[in-house]
Amino acid sequence: MLNFKGKAWEIAAWYAVALLLAIPVKGTGESSSPLFLFVLVILATGLLLMFYRLFGTQILRKFLFGLELLFLGTSAAYILEAFNMPVYPAVLAPMLRLVLKEKALNASTAFISGVAAGMVGKSMNPSDAALFLLIMAVYDYVAVFGTGHMKSLARAMVPGLMDSSVGVPTGRYSIDSGDVAIPAILVSAMAKVSPKYGIAMTLSALFGLCLLILYSRKRPEMLPALPFIAFPELLACVLLLQPAGSCHQGLSYFESYFEKV
Repeated sequence: MLNFKGKAWEIAAWYAVALLLAIPVKGTGESSSPLFLFVLVILATGLLLMFYRLFGTQILRKFLFGLELLFLGTSAAYILEAFNMPVYPAVLAPMLRLVLKEKALNASTAFISGVAAGMVGKSMNPSDAALFLLIMAVYDYVAVFGTGHMKSLARAMVPGLMDSSVGVPTGRYSIDSGDVAIPAILVSAMAKVSPKYGIAMTLSALFGLCLLILYSRKRPEMLPALPFIAFPELLACVLLLQPAGSCHQGLSYFESYFEKV
């Protein structure tokens, strides 16, 4: 399973790389719905849980590693094509991951998460991206402290993970790629309004990450990361859009969206 592992400064550094990478990535021109993306997340989680129940931990990890190599090569090809370069050197990316093994895990996670989030974010307006982040933050909290299925899935997919997916007594941390990509979607969407907004979203998400790490030191157990990261990022989103009148429009959009649902 894609994730960041290491000391606090390593996690923060790679997290910043992933978020910043989402800013210049161009979209496909298609539009994405926050509720549709949420349904995809639920379906993917259910399929992974079913796969784990049927085939066990080892097969699941090998399957996910194969997907990582595929997405890594695809992301590298996308970047090369965006710069009008030949795409065949993209095969070097998964090869390096195989050679360097765990040493390349953080780089692989940052690259895949940043490119994927950048593409999705460019297909959404800021209000949709903010709504998706809000929905996923609530879901993350319920999945960890409510149903607990996210704990089971994380232990199955991440080798060596016990009761803490964020902080451990040794001072090393682990954070899932979803906790990187989902905030990066809002970074990408806001960057369409202004690159400066994308930078501001990056800084606010990093602030939330710091809050998460500080809290995990007092409570070293598996924690939902998105609520910590989403709050300052959503607050910054509202504050940035408010001068242009978009804040009121965004809130009205949320109200009408839920009324339809």
